[in-house]
Amino acid sequence: SDQGNFSIYEFLYSFRDSIDADLPEIGSQEYLNALEMIKKVKNTLSSDAVFRSNESHSFDLLMNNNAIFIKYWIMRNPLLKNIKYKMALLPGSKEGLSCSTTVSTNIGIGIDINKEKINDAIIVLKFITSKAIQKKYLMENQLISGINSLYDDEEVCTMINCDIYKNIQSIIDPLVKLDDQEYYSTSLRNYIFDFLYGNLNAPEACKKIIDLTKIYTISIYSKDYFLLILVIGSVIVMCTPFTSFGDITEWKCLLDSFTQSLGFTLILVPILYELIIRYPNQNSITVWIEDHRYLFISLFVLFSVVCNGLFYFQPHTIEEIRVDEEFVESSEYQEKSNMITYQSSYNTKTILESNFITSTDNSNYNSNSNDNKPFNTEYFTRKYSNSPTNK
Repeated sequence: SDQGNFSIYEFLYSFRDSIDADLPEIGSQEYLNALEMIKKVKNTLSSDAVFRSNESHSFDLLMNNNAIFIKYWIMRNPLLKNIKYKMALLPGSKEGLSCSTTVSTNIGIGIDINKEKINDAIIVLKFITSKAIQKKYLMENQLISGINSLYDDEEVCTMINCDIYKNIQSIIDPLVKLDDQEYYSTSLRNYIFDFLYGNLNAPEACKKIIDLTKIYTISIYSKDYFLLILVIGSVIVMCTPFTSFGDITEWKCLLDSFTQSLGFTLILVPILYELIIRYPNQNSITVWIEDHRYLFISLFVLFSVVCNGLFYFQPHTIEEIRVDEEFVESSEYQEKSNMITYQSSYNTKTILESNFITSTDNSNYNSNSNDNKPFNTEYFTRKYSNSPTNK
């Protein structure tokens, strides 16, 4: 049961390096030492039957005073009056180290409460969490208060052992942050039990526990790998410039628009999905989106495909324009080059693709002269736009 996990983590946490240190990392020397100590205690001071017993067995031993040492939850009155044991902190691997599992009760106001009763509920909540009420029941050993200043109150300390409460080194269940807490908890407990009662050694048990949180395969149904779609979209966008190489055709124009639209859709929609499912106020729409994430992104992809498909009915047109300009030859060097210039506007994208061809006038140009002479350059540009050209 979960009680077994609590005992395991108390042992592990008591083997940390210092009071302020976190739970030892799985597979570390401290983690291995803790596992070996659990097995040593079982083999030398206890038995398999006692280690496998449930919480009710410990409670019976506690109430019947049939144990020398026993680990159990802090008791409250009236049961506490019948216990003859002295309460102490659990020992650790080093002097000053200890560990105790902390389990608390949450109190709140339901969201479905009648509006007329909200103020009354707030008054009750303030009353039971007030310092005066907490002090009263703490002194009567009816509860363990979360108000730390009460354990410095002399009046309170005359009724309870304040040093115990002030020096408790508590640990909250480290599994609460996992997505599949129940599966991880059960598997971890089974691997530890295989080490305690079976033939599994400590390093092998640690390896199996580590594997519980490792991902060795990629599934399209995994929540984490939904963001791989974002990476695919980025690759598509980066491939878009390849449509500008070579001769410009209507097909390349359409492909350019389609790859940009699809790529940015695959980039932005996963981010939008994460923002929606993490919105604090959940409703039926956000729940549906979270349960149908691939259908959600498919709707955006379909919209992008439909919008780009409309260009099929009004395709791009390509027009060749002849441009004549004069260039001044540099006195330092002459260069023949290929140049691509991109010009864009709301409705028109122009790609200038030029081959500089030097033409000279033999009557005006002296090849032996060092003077700079002007020359004519002719190059062709091809322009395509999203609307037909009137001719």
